[in-house]
Amino acid sequence: MQKKESIDLASRIPELWAKTSNVKDKKRIVRLLISDITVTKDTASKTLALNLRWQTGQLQQNVPLPQNVFEKIRYPEEMVD
Repeated sequence: MQKKESIDLASRIPELWAKTSNVKDKKRIVRLLISDITVTKDTASKTLALNLRWQTGQLQQNVPLPQNVFEKIRYPEEMVD
C-alpha cells in the first residue's frame, strides 16, 4: 500500500467507525490499528502503566488507580491518635 493510500484510509476511520454499529466490525478496525497492549500495575505508586503500541508508533501513559474502599472510610491518623 502506498503512503498516500494509507493516509487516505486513516482519514476515513472516523467515517467507517460511525457507519457501523456492529461490534465485530469495530473490533476489526481496532485490531488493524493496534499492534499490542501491555498493562502493568505499580502498587507502590498506585498507578497502572499502559503501553499501547499502535501500528504507527507507541504511546505510554500512567493512570492513577481509584482509592480502595477501606481508604475512603478510614479515619484520619490525627483523629485516631
